Parts: sequence; C-alpha cells; structure tokens
Amino acid sequence: DFKQALTQSFAEVRASGARSLIVDLRNNPGGPDSAGALLFGLLARKPFLYVERREMAAGFRPIIWNSSDRPLVLMELVIPKRRIAAGGYLLRDDIDRIQSPDPHAFTGPIYALIDGTSFSTAANVATLIKHERRGLLIGEEAGSGYAEDSGGTFDLTLPNTGLIAVLPVVRYRFQAGPENPPLRGALPDIAVPRAASDVTGDTDSILEAAMAASRRERHSRSTGWSWPAIPDQIQAMRSGP
Repeated sequence: DFKQALTQSFAEVRASGARSLIVDLRNNPGGPDSAGALLFGLLARKPFLYVERREMAAGFRPIIWNSSDRPLVLMELVIPKRRIAAGGYLLRDDIDRIQSPDPHAFTGPIYALIDGTSFSTAANVATLIKHERRGLLIGEEAGSGYAEDSGGTFDLTLPNTGLIAVLPVVRYRFQAGPENPPLRGALPDIAVPRAASDVTGDTDSILEAAMAASRRERHSRSTGWSWPAIPDQIQAMRSGP
C-alpha cells in the first residue's frame, strides 16, 4: 500500500531527527494524482492546490465509452464534471480542491532530484516544490511540462501498422509563475549534467550535488542564511563544493 509505505517512511525520517530531506524523483514514470498530492502533503508547510484545472474535450467521451480501459471508463462514470462554455468538461474531484498539509509533514529544507526521467506525477510534484518555494530542484530538466500536462490515457492501435499510440483525454493546468518557462519541464535550481560514470552507475553526480547543498545549508545556519535560498545563493551553489 503506497500511502502506508510513504507515511511510514516519513515517520522514520521524523524519528531520525533529520534536518533536511533529499527526495529522488528520477526514474519515475508517474502514477495517480492522489500519490502526488499525498507526497507533497508530507512536504508542504501550508495549504496548496495540487492542480489548478483539469479539462476533458467533449469529443473524447464516445472514445472513453468504447474503451476497454476500465480505469478510464470509471473516471468518466465517477468523477464529477461540468460543461464549460468553450466546449468540453471541467473535472471537479477531491484532487481539484485545496489540499491540506499532513499534520506530521516534514518542514525542513528539501532537495528534489530530477531529470528527463521524471515524468507525469513525479514532474508535477517538482512543479509544486518550485512554485511553492518549498525547496531546491537539482539535476536536469524534468520530462513533463511545468505549467501543463496530460493524463487519462488510452491505447489506440493504428490499423495499417499495428503500432500502439497512447493518447491522453485530460488536460492538466498547474499554478505556475515566472519562476520557470511554462512550456518547458521544471528546470533545476542547481543544474548538474550527468557524466559518463553516472550512466554506468559508478557515480551519482546529482545526488552528490544535493548532499553538498545540504551541507552548505547546515553550515549557513550559523551565518544567518535564511531559507529558501535567494538567487545569488543558488548561483554560489552552482559553482561547486
């Protein structure tokens, strides 16, 4: 059970007395929205909106009804929605409402590891961390859009080639400001290009950079550095240990 495993992990973090936390969002293809909201709820310091808006085009409804994808059909049957003037439907479920932080959320500094394999829900969490100024993103650009994403996918087999196209039916819009180009993935605050030794598994430069940033943060407590970091301090981090 994902919820039980995640809450147990955070209980262990609290019990350890950890002052900062590294969250690895790499090699993650995503998952249900509820998983992303649960994770960020365990990191949040204040109420947050996981997704600003979810829309479904009206033309996709017949496709959903003819789909053999049970989760997609259940989404059509169960999730409340209302028609919008521009056409299509606006989804209104629990995930579309303001979320509360977990009472036992970790409130210390956060370092999130991202790269091109951070997709969908994992990338959405990265967007929240950056937009809410909850921590630093370290690594490479995330694999899904910062301000928009898609979901509710179904498989379509092309008749001539037999190739399978995976098509989304839901458009996601997230709260996003000028902190990141809207049509890019979440960009790291500390960019760490991978070396050949990272690819072979001999090193992990992104993790090493996060650990170095955490050490700097601990040292800075005695010098009056406030969290979250300001751009000049982020630039100092980029210069290396």
